Amino acid sequence: DDAQRARALIGMASGMRVNDRIDDGLAALAEAQPLAERAGLTLELARLHHLRGNLYFPLGRLDDCLREHQLSLEYARKAGSIEAEATAVGGLGDAYYLQGRMRSAHEQFARCVELSREHGFARLEASVLHMVGWTSEYLLRMREAVNIGLEGAALAKRLSDPRAELLSHGLVAAIAARVLRDLDLAPAHAGEQRRLAEMLDANRFYAQALHNAAQIALARGDREGARELCRQGLADVSEAGRRFVGPILYGVMARAAQNAAEGAEALHEGEALLGAGAVSHNHFWFASDAIDATFEWADWDGIERYCARLERYAMREPLPWSDFVIARGRALARFGRGERSAELRATLVELREMAARSEFHSTLPALDSALAAMGGLGSDPCG
Repeated sequence: DDAQRARALIGMASGMRVNDRIDDGLAALAEAQPLAERAGLTLELARLHHLRGNLYFPLGRLDDCLREHQLSLEYARKAGSIEAEATAVGGLGDAYYLQGRMRSAHEQFARCVELSREHGFARLEASVLHMVGWTSEYLLRMREAVNIGLEGAALAKRLSDPRAELLSHGLVAAIAARVLRDLDLAPAHAGEQRRLAEMLDANRFYAQALHNAAQIALARGDREGARELCRQGLADVSEAGRRFVGPILYGVMARAAQNAAEGAEALHEGEALLGAGAVSHNHFWFASDAIDATFEWADWDGIERYCARLERYAMREPLPWSDFVIARGRALARFGRGERSAELRATLVELREMAARSEFHSTLPALDSALAAMGGLGSDPCG
């Protein structure tokens, strides 16, 4: 029976997504689609296209991901299912996220959560809530992102949804470690993310957990520990995982490098992965890591190069996060080249105040260093 077989294959593909059996999942959906179409299974086709879009996501297949989620929305509306429509809206958020359009993605994820709460789709809410948090970061709402992660982890635990719980813990760990520099909060959530990823055999999320652990090690001054965690992540990760976190693992390796030559090699490897196709967050955070690494090496041309790279990537939909990172990088490059003008000092003060307001604490040391060399900050915006 076509309908029964199609439903079974779609269910199999859903399970394969959890542990990153991407090719197997795509093959199951390819077999299921003609069966579902012949049987007129409109609602199942909405789910099929949503799942296929999700499987394309870690591969960085931008256009394919968007097309599948648009098809999912069309079938959901034909089926008259609000839950399927809300699911497809969340999928469109994934597609925009993959394109680096984080503001548009945030709007879609927030709409999905709103619909889920309105109609009682708690499991859908749990599966998408963390993405509202990830995209809040790019709007410089750092504390909001952490609070959403904490809320999502609690909700997922209540629902016994370990995948959603894993993703929420990962959000808290990432923002706490690499943005807030809250080394009381970050380790416990990084540990839970790692435990759940191992339990689920979720390879790319295990590599992401190692990335978060490396960020914590680096923030504590343990450069060798950070490098080893990154090496482990890169050695053990699947192809989908390399596209998902490979470049940002190399970004942390560059910041943790023993010298500029070793760091430059890590940046070269990261850029090669970006060129081969990677999920959008890599483009943002790799550039940020590269700017910090090149500042430490006094490579002012390097800072300018990575600022320009980020500016090109964010051009489609400029964001408060990318605008800030670029402005900070260019101001630090001017300082590094010896400029000591009142205008540059005012720019650095303004950037520091913005970083303090948004709790983008990881960006403060370089700004403070530059301002100290220019005669100090004056009044402290942190109070």
